[in-house]
Formats: sequence, structure tokens, C-alpha cells
Amino acid sequence: MPEIAARRATTSEELALTRREATGIVGACQTRAAMDSLTMHYVARELGERWRGRRIVACRADHLSRVLTLWCEGTPAVSFDLRALTIREDKGQPAGELLRRWSIVDVAAPVDDRRLTIRCDRPGKFRGSASKQGDIEISFVPNARGARIRDTRHALATIGTPLPAAAEPRRVLDDEAIRAAVATRDEGALLRGRWMSPAVCAALLADPERALDRYRLIVSLPTAAPVRCGEVVFPLPLCDGEPVASLISPPAGEPVEAREPAARMSRAIARMRRELERAREAPRLREVADALMALGAEAEVPATIVLADGMETPVPRSDDPRETPIVLAERLYKEVRAMERALERLPARIAALEDEPEAPADATRPRATRTRSPAAPTRLPYKSYRTSGGIEVLVGRGARANDELTYDIAKPDDVWLHARDVTGAHVVMRWSQEGAPPARDLHEAAALAAWYSRARGSVVVPVDWTRRRHVRRARGGPPGRALVERAQTVMARPSPELERKLRGTRTEERGNG
Repeated sequence: MPEIAARRATTSEELALTRREATGIVGACQTRAAMDSLTMHYVARELGERWRGRRIVACRADHLSRVLTLWCEGTPAVSFDLRALTIREDKGQPAGELLRRWSIVDVAAPVDDRRLTIRCDRPGKFRGSASKQGDIEISFVPNARGARIRDTRHALATIGTPLPAAAEPRRVLDDEAIRAAVATRDEGALLRGRWMSPAVCAALLADPERALDRYRLIVSLPTAAPVRCGEVVFPLPLCDGEPVASLISPPAGEPVEAREPAARMSRAIARMRRELERAREAPRLREVADALMALGAEAEVPATIVLADGMETPVPRSDDPRETPIVLAERLYKEVRAMERALERLPARIAALEDEPEAPADATRPRATRTRSPAAPTRLPYKSYRTSGGIEVLVGRGARANDELTYDIAKPDDVWLHARDVTGAHVVMRWSQEGAPPARDLHEAAALAAWYSRARGSVVVPVDWTRRRHVRRARGGPPGRALVERAQTVMARPSPELERKLRGTRTEERGNG
């Protein structure tokens, strides 16, 4: 059972931190900074250089949208969006009286923590009187996103969840630990190191030969040199990507109503991707709920919980101090179920939008006609992919489709795959030759099985595979339930990039009903 921590402390970098989360539109998609502890350190440096010694013109804390916006004289406004985990410039007019006419003393970020502290002061009203001190604290910890504005005596405003205590910095990994973790692709070992996050870990593992040098660069904390790596901006050159000018995103574009249909579609895709990445926290949140349920109704809700992997996680709290562990656990289970539904449904919705052809810019909506359209083609019960080695892979579209794929379409000698101990798609690999399929193709098929399963949010998923002839229906069981014999297991990494890559060679197969 997970250990309950006695002291208040925030989590170290969580495995479920978003790896890819688009937050705006520049053409089809806009990259953003990864809001991890390393980025927070460099954001604090950048904002400190921009704001130090300047007077606050206005400050607004929007409780509904969970956005805090700060206007300082002579510089663009900056908004901290706690829902989307973004920091961007803002074109809006100054609004809000919080800390108005105070001066910013410094902007800092605790070592290896995802929070910012903006320290301010205001001279006394009379000559010789003491000045007042205040601060703005902003937490980007995924399970504790909040902000607090206070002066010397009072809390002036709070938004989001209560702020967790500062996290203890993790140890700096030595060279041998980095080499061993990279050689075995052990993400868990890397994530125990200072300044590491899933996004940074992925960047190091993408180029093993330079992983050690890049980690040394990270812990030395040199001058910022932001680089775009895919859809994420890192404060240091962790890839051979395009340099960018700032970690602060530019202002959002024109109002939604004025955007072209293609841009609106891109914004919808970005929104669903953000929701999908947040849903990756579901397995970890379920562990927290399980631990709370084990405490019972009489215990107090702890500030943090140490889970089975040894990582300390803050417990999401409500504003009700009387909330018991059981009530909180039930609320978290409800959130987890919503996340799991998102993991199951959103990939198909995103894929459908991405596959939809763009309409010409000058296209107008056609008028409705009463002419009878031809019968719509019947969708096959599977999606078809092709591995790097050219082997066809079929992925069931649902429980009943899984049955049809496995028992009616697959051949006895085909390879059958399924993520172990979780619900998910049946996957059939068209390989009837003797022996195991080529390792690379097998791992790609296993990655598809992991991606189309409830374990999608995990870093690594065990996937069982066997010949189709060793799979049979579970008597009296629901659709999709199967009994498997002579299965072997491979470890697969759910990867949206790999799914898109294999989908790039996929041809949508349709028939007429």
C-alpha cells in the first residue's frame, strides 16, 4: 500500500506531465514551453530581467478561467494560465487593482520546483516610514495549480488550488547513472535526477550519444538558449531544433470569430490534445485515490502521498476542510473515470479531424439540397496500419469490432496482441511465417496495442502476443473478452508519434454494406 507522507511537500517531476501540449495557433499549430522545473528556472530569469525595478500598472486574478495577468510599465502584459499550463504575453487593456503601483524586486523559482515567486515592495506613505513587502506565488504543479497574491499582512487573492509546500530538490545524477539509464532506456531512473521531466527525459533518450553532455549542460544552468524541439520549447539546446527568442509565448491571435475554418479546426485539435495529455495523469491519480480510500473516513486528509514508485505526490484538496479521505477518493475516482474516457475516445476524434481535408479559403458553405445521397460506405471493424517492415497490422475499433476482427477476419496463424490486464483493442498482425515476427515490427504492433488501451497513460505497457489459434472467446463473457494461451510478453511504449507514423502508411479500407 502506498506510504502516506507526514510532512507537506510537493511532488517531484511527475511521470504524467504533458509531453506534447499545444496551446495556441500559429498557422496550423503553435509550440509552447514545457512547464517543468527547468523551464520555470529560466522563465524566472527572463521575467526578472524584464520586470526587475519596474512598477506594476495592474494585476488581475480571474477565478473562473484561472488566469493571472500582470501589467508592468514599459513591458507587454504577461498572463499565467493555470488550466493550460502556459505563460504568454497579453494584448488586453490593464485591469485590476491588486498590487497596483507596487514595484517588482525580483522573480525567482525554487531549485527543481515548478513554481514562480514574484517579490514586490511599496515605499511607505510618509518619509521615514517602513516599506511594505508582498509577493505573487504561482504553482504549475499539475495536481496543485494555483496562485496567491499577498502583502505583508493579508492574502489579497487566490485562484486555483491551495499552494503546496516547496519540493525538496532531487539529487544530481552522476555520469555512471546517466550512462546506465540511457543504455537501458530507464526513464524512471532519469526522472529521479534534478531538473528532469518526461519531456527532458524524452529529449535525452532521443539522442543517447549526447545524453550525458546534455545533462551536464542542464545541471550547469548556463545562459538560456531556447530551442524548439517538435511541439515543445526547451530553455536549452536539448535537440538540433530551431532557436526561439523567448520562453514566453506571443499573444494569442485574432478572435475566434475572425479565424478561418482551418484555424478553428486546429484550435479544436489543440484543445483535445491538451485534454488528452491531462488524461495521462489518470493512473497516478487512481493510485492517490486508492491510498486515500485505504485511510478510511476517520483519518485526516494528508498533504502528500508517497506512491509505490517512491515519488511524493500532493493530494488535490478542496476548499472544504471537513472533506474526509473517503469523500475525496470518490471525487478523484470520478475524475479518473472521465480521464479514462478521454483516453479512449479522443485519439479517434483527433485522428478524424487531422485526416479531414482542408476546405479552400474562399469556399462557401453549400446550400442544403433534397437530392438523395448515395448509400454511405460501411466502415470496417478495424483500422489498418503498416509497420516499418511492411507488415499489415489491424486494430479493432471497439468491443464488438474486436470480436469480429479476432474470430471472423484474422487467420489462425496471424499474430494476435493485447495489452495485459487492461481493456483495449485487439490487434492482429498479418504474419503467418514460422517463428516470431521481426523484433522491430513486433514492437511497433505492440505499441499500437498499448496506445489503444486503458494503459495509454503509462510510460511502459506489457503487451501479450500469441498466434490467433490460441485465442478463444470467454464463454458467457461480454464482447471483446478473450482467453489466451501460450502468450509471450513484450514491453511497449504508447507513442502518439509512432501511431501517426504508422498511420501515415495506412489506407482506409471501406466496403459497401
